[in-house]
Parts: sequence; C-alpha cells; structure tokens
Amino acid sequence: MCEVHHVQMRCVKIPLVVGWVDHFSEEYSRAYGTLFPNCYPEGPTSNWKRERVYVCDRCVDAKKAWSQAQKSKVSNHRPALDCSMTTRLQTESRWLAASEAERWAWERRAVMQL
Repeated sequence: MCEVHHVQMRCVKIPLVVGWVDHFSEEYSRAYGTLFPNCYPEGPTSNWKRERVYVCDRCVDAKKAWSQAQKSKVSNHRPALDCSMTTRLQTESRWLAASEAERWAWERRAVMQL
C-alpha cells in the first residue's frame, strides 16, 4: 500500500540497481519523499541481474508531472543575455575561428597589457 496515495502497489521486475548516485537537488529530494516515494528506483543498473520492486502508478504519474512542471519553470525563467555576455560570446566565436598565428598575437597583446 502506498503511504502517500493510499492505493495498492504493483510488483514489477526491473534491472537491479547496483549503486546510488546522489546528484539530485534538495528540491527533488524533498519532492521524492513527499510526492512520489514509490516510483522506479534511480541509479546505475546491472545488465544481467534483475530485482522485484513495488511501484505505485500514481507516484510514477506524480513524478512525471513534477518533472514537467520543473522543465517549464526553468524554460519560462531563462534570463536574457546581457551585453557583457554577448560580447564574451562574440569574442569566443572569433577566438575559435582565428588561426593559430592570430591566437598567439592576441595572447602576446594580452600579456603586454598586464
């Protein structure tokens, strides 16, 4: 029985999770614990061993909805490039397009200005 959604969980057979990678944000960890604790486990998996886990379908749906909300939140609040960033990008593109001799000359000028 899922402690969040109070529905019967189903047993599924998945690749064995052999480790844990703690690369999740604090916000994700909080949401995982309160909104979707019984979704599929995440982490490195085995190619040959399998395990049985209990999964709540509503937790899986809640995780998908939370992920979509986070993606839209990030895409809607993308900051515009400021002038200094635009200048930096233009300089970097010129650097990448320059020949080796031009790069050496730029570096010598930069050192001379120090």
